[in-house]
Amino acid sequence: MNKWLNYVTPINNNIVTNGLLLRMLAKFRREVLREDHISPSIMLQLKIRIRKEGYRSISACHYIRKSSFIDLIPDFLLGVEIVNEIYIRDNENIVIEAFELSYKFSSIVLVKDKINRNPRTVTERLPTILIGGFNLPRSMDLSEWGKVHYMNNEQEAIVYKYKSQAVYYVKIEEYKYRVELKYGDRVVLKFTDELLNPGNLTEFKRTVKRHTYYFCDGDIVYHSQTFKKNYIKPIKQVIKINEKFITMDLETKVVEGKLVPYAVSIYDGKESKFFFLSDYKDSYDLLRNALISLMLRKYNGHIVYLHNFSHFDGIFLIRVISDLSNKVKLLKTKQQKIVNVQLFFSEYSINFRDSNLLFNASLDALAKTYNVGEKDIFPYDFINEVSLDYEGEVPDKIYFSKKVSDKNYENYKNRFKSKKWNLKNETELYCVNDAYVLFEVIKVFNLEIFNTFRLNLNRFPTISSLAFGILKSNFLTEDTICILDGTIFDYIQSGYRGGYVEVFKPYGQDITGYEVRSLYPFIMGFTPMPIGQPTAFKGDILRAYPEILHDDSKYLFLKLEVECPSTMEKPFLLHRLRKGQVWHTVAPTGKWTGIYTGVEYRRALELGYKLKIIDGLMFNAKFIFREYVSALYDIKLNSEKGSPRYIIAKLLLNSLYGRFAIDPNLYKHNLISEAQLDEYALNYKIEDIDSLGNGKLLIRYFDEKVVDYKPEYQMMSTSIAISAAITAGARTYMNYFLLNYDVYYTDTDSAYIKGKLDPKFVGDVIGQFKLEGVFDEVVFLAPKVRGSTNSFGEETRVKGLKSPVTFNQLKSLLYKNQSLEINQDKFYGNIGEGSISIKNEIYTVMVTENKRELIFDESGRFVGTKPFHIDETLKNN
Repeated sequence: MNKWLNYVTPINNNIVTNGLLLRMLAKFRREVLREDHISPSIMLQLKIRIRKEGYRSISACHYIRKSSFIDLIPDFLLGVEIVNEIYIRDNENIVIEAFELSYKFSSIVLVKDKINRNPRTVTERLPTILIGGFNLPRSMDLSEWGKVHYMNNEQEAIVYKYKSQAVYYVKIEEYKYRVELKYGDRVVLKFTDELLNPGNLTEFKRTVKRHTYYFCDGDIVYHSQTFKKNYIKPIKQVIKINEKFITMDLETKVVEGKLVPYAVSIYDGKESKFFFLSDYKDSYDLLRNALISLMLRKYNGHIVYLHNFSHFDGIFLIRVISDLSNKVKLLKTKQQKIVNVQLFFSEYSINFRDSNLLFNASLDALAKTYNVGEKDIFPYDFINEVSLDYEGEVPDKIYFSKKVSDKNYENYKNRFKSKKWNLKNETELYCVNDAYVLFEVIKVFNLEIFNTFRLNLNRFPTISSLAFGILKSNFLTEDTICILDGTIFDYIQSGYRGGYVEVFKPYGQDITGYEVRSLYPFIMGFTPMPIGQPTAFKGDILRAYPEILHDDSKYLFLKLEVECPSTMEKPFLLHRLRKGQVWHTVAPTGKWTGIYTGVEYRRALELGYKLKIIDGLMFNAKFIFREYVSALYDIKLNSEKGSPRYIIAKLLLNSLYGRFAIDPNLYKHNLISEAQLDEYALNYKIEDIDSLGNGKLLIRYFDEKVVDYKPEYQMMSTSIAISAAITAGARTYMNYFLLNYDVYYTDTDSAYIKGKLDPKFVGDVIGQFKLEGVFDEVVFLAPKVRGSTNSFGEETRVKGLKSPVTFNQLKSLLYKNQSLEINQDKFYGNIGEGSISIKNEIYTVMVTENKRELIFDESGRFVGTKPFHIDETLKNN
């Protein structure tokens, strides 16, 4: 009965809370103070274990009846305050490892409990507030802090906290205190108080490390915390051009509803290689031999470019590549685009990439732009109807692309007046020429990039990564743009929206179309962008910084309670709205909560929105892209339209902004054997598995242990605040024109209006409008579904539809319940099988109500739209 025992509860992450202690006490009561225990009384004392220092008592020793245990809880809870106040939660040198409740049972029947309470539990508490684990005063009145002794002509003061060993050492300046909180000789906390209202000592700002608190009448009305994030680093330019690249081209035919490669060409800048299906056992053998021809020491470190590798050629090649090596590295985007495949052989390697991710244009267009020859025409569909050894008449024009003119076909046909058309020979000429043209395009592009920016193309697999590299090597200064990940990324992403795309009126006559010249680059270059370390805050920042909305040196992201008047015809703020199982971005009226930029907040207030700030992020702001945008726009402006320099400048101008919004939640991809799957499943979080049918698996996974898995992110050079600021700025810029003109349709940077724009807005300068056309008639059925006619002819655009539709076909859909069904072939790739299937599907074109509510007249004709009205406060109550 005389033995002291210990009941220990570990403390994780050095976080000491009331909840943890209460759980420990409840568990102790259940497990130790059982009713069937024969001892009626117990002695107890609460302690903590400090790493490298041992145990410290944080309560007196109590001697009580077991039934009185609950009466000790207030005193024990005071121990949490003592731990945080005396042993310093924020001090990196102090690590609290555990609570320990030392106890000893007694057979003595107590008549009265002996509870040795801490004096602070029975005296009146001072007006304090818990900040960073310390009870600090709510006022700048030093007499409320404790017993004050002034020194040095009242420029300093020592304040002894009531009922505490703590002492405040205060340096007094005009309207400011610089304070050190000490226990003995040890400084446990430093903070600064600045008076905001000389007539009210309870209205002040307190700064504690990276935290700032604004007090009004002694209460915190605003609290901010500055994060410590890494910066995107500049990179060095190169002094020597790298031309280690090869081009490759695949040609396919249809066999039983699937595309099958039947020809391959490779060009390394000196010689061409050609592989034809009839020379090999099957398509797989064809591809295997083509790839083996690249696995040479002289090609070590080379980039092999294929035009549309991500969505086409790569589907055929991945499985074959996996058979040729047990070490293959893949890089894919979150949208599953194959960015790079690295094939290792011996101590060497080669990389496969998609040149279309650099140019986003057809090979025919690239050949003309870069003036490197011409892409020939070819009867693609003829291959599907004859054997590979065909020799005879030139295939009919119906087998060629519909874009081939009668004149071009006749010129092609005239080549064979004195000879037969041989399928293998013509395929070789066509395929080899494609590889040659692509090589020459990349050669010119690479040289232009090197001469202008001193970078090599081989380091950058996509146009956005190249634009990012140019920024980092030529324009970015140190410690400017922060890498944003984790909760900061999540917060901004939830408010990151694209362009404003709306149909206001579906049909019009005598309509003029305009488009802003380089809208996103204009906003990026000539408006302040968020930079520096982010500061998170809670409360209304306007209480702390009433002038911040008009301060161009600051940039805000704000979580807002929004109320938009129901009378607003063209609401400004976008919101994600769920309709069925699909989310749509709409501009509604009504009430909701969302995250917006300070730029949008200011504009929304001007338009009559009612807004309440809940919390947010604050950055510094600066014009950081002006030189980048100006340099590229000057190249574009001073180059012949359509020339390589013009196209390069245009691509780089429009490709940078999206790079900052890449999700840092990076998956890894790996080719493994089936035997390795169990090991990966145990050690990683696997998201997806593709069996390649050869004992190899393509897996997508997070490179984090499952037991430690958290929704945080691997660090990557991404800063979504930049992208969000650009798109928000663009929407704000366009809003003026949407509200001041009779707009029928808008799509991000364009506006189709009745009448003309004021000439001052039209011109050749970046950010001004250019005339897109004057139209006799227009039809706008839905976002990205439109048509127009004028003296030059008609034009129709339907997103996702390959087959052409006429203007009158679209016009006929203006009536309720009308639709147009069009058959089109759709490709479905299966990377596991290494195949692409072709399926004929029906594409339905019709009026949709995804963005705004449709308005029909009495005859059932679609005549207008109005915004959705929502009230998300109802579902939250």
